[in-house]
Formats: sequence, structure tokens, C-alpha cells
Amino acid sequence: MAGKNDQNFNQSTLEEWKLKMFLDIAGMRDMDGHTKERKKKVQEEQ
Repeated sequence: MAGKNDQNFNQSTLEEWKLKMFLDIAGMRDMDGHTKERKKKVQEEQ
């Protein structure tokens, strides 16, 4: 009984984790784009 519940729980947790990782990576890519632009501007001003 417990084993079956664990499997369902792990599956939903895995899906949530995958989604979180995907969003984190997408967010980091966005941040990377912003920081590169900012660094370029700072270098030009110096």
C-alpha cells in the first residue's frame, strides 16, 4: 500500500522538479542576456 503511494508522490514531485528546473534555466538565460547588455554599457561608459 505505502509503496504505491510513494510512487505516485515521487512522480508528481519529479514533474514539479522538472518544471522548476526548466523555469530556472529559462530565467537564468534571460538574466544572462540582461547582464551581458549591462556589462557592455558599463564598459563603453568607462
